[in-house]
Amino acid sequence: MREQNWNRLQNEGGEGYNPYVETKNAPDRREKMDRLLSIMSATSSSDPRYDELKKEYNALFAEEWTPEITKARRSEWNEFVMSLKKAGKSVSKGDINKKTAEMGITLADLKKAVEINKL
Repeated sequence: MREQNWNRLQNEGGEGYNPYVETKNAPDRREKMDRLLSIMSATSSSDPRYDELKKEYNALFAEEWTPEITKARRSEWNEFVMSLKKAGKSVSKGDINKKTAEMGITLADLKKAVEINKL
């Protein structure tokens, strides 16, 4: 009942913010990482909080990019590049963009994961 009254009075009949309704699930790892990157980009690297934010980001990154996952994604990427070379084609930016979107990764993340996992 309080939920309906709040919407009727405060939200003018709509369904905006309502303190009587539970919020959506907690953000997933990718949302947390994006939020941390956003905060880090607005924070000076000399700020003591920056190092804490970076450690938290790197921990989340390491959870997502385990050595096994990194090896699998790297192998998939290398097979893609080799298949283009065997076909006599060069790797274009369009090919790169299409494949990374299909894989759901960026080459910068793949490179970082290879370095972190020392592969």
